[in-house]
Amino acid sequence: MIIFYYGKETFEQEERITSLKEKFLAKNTSGGGLLIFDCSRDVVLSEIQDSFGSQNLFAQKKLIIVKDFFQHFDSESQKLLKNTLDRIEEDVVVFAESSVPRKNATLFTWLLKNADTCEEFNFPSMKASGAYIVAQFKKNDCSISAEDALYLAEICGEDLHRRKQEIDKLSVYASGGKITISDIDILCSRQTQGDMFVAIESLTRGRSAETMTLLHKQVRAGDDVHYIFSMYAYQIRTLLSVGGFYYGQGISDKSIIAKALKMHPFVVEKSLGVVRQLSEQRLRQAHKNLLLIDRDVKVGKREMYSALEFFIMEF
Repeated sequence: MIIFYYGKETFEQEERITSLKEKFLAKNTSGGGLLIFDCSRDVVLSEIQDSFGSQNLFAQKKLIIVKDFFQHFDSESQKLLKNTLDRIEEDVVVFAESSVPRKNATLFTWLLKNADTCEEFNFPSMKASGAYIVAQFKKNDCSISAEDALYLAEICGEDLHRRKQEIDKLSVYASGGKITISDIDILCSRQTQGDMFVAIESLTRGRSAETMTLLHKQVRAGDDVHYIFSMYAYQIRTLLSVGGFYYGQGISDKSIIAKALKMHPFVVEKSLGVVRQLSEQRLRQAHKNLLLIDRDVKVGKREMYSALEFFIMEF
């Protein structure tokens, strides 16, 4: 059996894989037969190939997890691996990719056609994230309004690992009660998002040196450069969404836009302040540049920190 998970949203992927591991280990308490190949580390292709169909003394079946194969092995290696997949009989092999492979990649096209389970994971919309937050608090015997759930979703952005942490923390704090926006402000730091608003505003006003200083400050504070990049991408997409109303329809009423986009009015108000400062064409070019950075970093052509610095300088 072959399972193929791929896409930039890794939180749900990891949840699915954890569930598969727990079910497997419940039947194989010795842990025999569980093999994990993280290709971001020193993994040899032959090690993965040899695991297919090999006998295991401690378990009748094996659970083989291969992480980020496409990002670290070339097309020839993909062909070689594909040719050994027919050895799989009773074993379960999971390919988990934290990106979307090239559409014409040999192994990618084969998995799309032949995997028993194939699923792409994308970041949820703010509306979907807000609904998820409401549902999770309900599971924890707490409650939150739909609007305040959107507020928390905006704070967490695309960091779904953080979203879970904040939900757990607020659930303990509320202890069966209702979570309010004041609770969120007290317990959930907005510092990184606040820095990103300041950085975007600084960038759009042509103050690249100030924006660069903010980037260096965030890195010194311990923020991961890939997370900072994701926040830039998220902020630019948010600006484009708000800009769709401002540029295209001449709408600048934050309440109307917030209701239509299912965003918190606070976020729309801050975004409008930026949108008014630049053209839609410039925003779209910035988004295109971020997509190029994402692609180049994933294939090893660029390093994220220097790519972000270049993005700021050429904005």
